[in-house]
Amino acid sequence: CSKHHLIPDLNGTHQKLWEVTTTGHIYLTDYFELRAEYRHDDSNVPVFFRGFRPAETQDTISGEMIFKF
Repeated sequence: CSKHHLIPDLNGTHQKLWEVTTTGHIYLTDYFELRAEYRHDDSNVPVFFRGFRPAETQDTISGEMIFKF
């Protein structure tokens, strides 16, 4: 699954902000699922931080283990 959004400016910074997210999942049983997600955020203005330095992009990777009952 993959999605892309163009996000309107709501915080007063004039910018073009967008993100794309890709999610993969595996059902191991009827009650157990694994998910992995990658997200990329981008702006034409440095509104993100890499350490203590401003950056125009941000990448996030996450994982989930889901137990259904």
